Amino acid sequence: MNKTYAIAMWDFSWLERSEYDDWDKALDELQERGYDALRIEAYPGLFPKAETLEPIWDANDWGSPEPVLVESFKLHDFLAKCTGRDIKVGLSTWWRGSRPSTIQQAAKAWQTVLDNVKAYHDTILYVDVSNEYPLNIWTPWTEDQSSTPINILLESIDTHGLPVTYSVNQQFTAYSAGNVDMLSFNIWFAALSTFYDSEHLNYSFNKFGNDGYEKLKKAEHFYRKEESHWLGTLDGMIAEAADKAFATKLPIITSEGWGPIDYKDYEGLDWGWVKEACAHGVDMAARTGAWKAICTSNFCGPQFKGMWNDIQWHKDLTNIIKGSKCTIL
Repeated sequence: MNKTYAIAMWDFSWLERSEYDDWDKALDELQERGYDALRIEAYPGLFPKAETLEPIWDANDWGSPEPVLVESFKLHDFLAKCTGRDIKVGLSTWWRGSRPSTIQQAAKAWQTVLDNVKAYHDTILYVDVSNEYPLNIWTPWTEDQSSTPINILLESIDTHGLPVTYSVNQQFTAYSAGNVDMLSFNIWFAALSTFYDSEHLNYSFNKFGNDGYEKLKKAEHFYRKEESHWLGTLDGMIAEAADKAFATKLPIITSEGWGPIDYKDYEGLDWGWVKEACAHGVDMAARTGAWKAICTSNFCGPQFKGMWNDIQWHKDLTNIIKGSKCTIL
């Protein structure tokens, strides 16, 4: 099937933020905007237990900024809600509530989840066994940053026939594709350019406090000053990713993109330029025929009000996405 999905990343926010407490409301709004797929934290290693988790950060608006009780067994209930609405779900992990220290522990954690969600196979779009491999913050289960550990992990998990992948945010050409069914690329022009360096924003991804967001107040200035350069950089990344897809005959999923990595509703920050950059990325990716699922941004949830409340913007982009065709079967 060559359908392309309009996917939104709800990460661990779906179970850790108050904006998602009413799933029916959140899912109604998702569908109103035209989305038909989600990527969420599946909590391998924690599932099916309940535990109070400490925040990863308070600077960013993904997840809770305070300790929060996470009832991971509710994954079943959420998948049932999505099944009833024909919303497909990508199961991923940022390893919330679990910090496996070995490949074997990571594999066992995933196996527990996958053995318990067989009833939802028609709903689960794919399994992403590790977010942004091999970044240290998201890869507790190995210190080896080569392709060997991720391939061992992939080979150690029985997905019961579900498509499997792992996500990266760089090195698309070098992505090890031998044990995956699709490519999972997070693509931002800010990630692989000089946008964040000392000559521009001097941005350092602080996890606590708003020092980073104070620096992001200058982001639109630098973007407008060299807009064609930054969008050209994004075009190059999309072309590189598409080339990898056609070379491997594996379609791409991008659930995070396309402009800055971090952003939120914050005094002095405007969403306009972010939406423009994201619209450009969506259009370019959709034209390639290489994508199985395309996001409009990584701010596609009700906590990002400046982005979420522009319903027509979402509809316009999800129409582009769902009107495109993935030519890699």
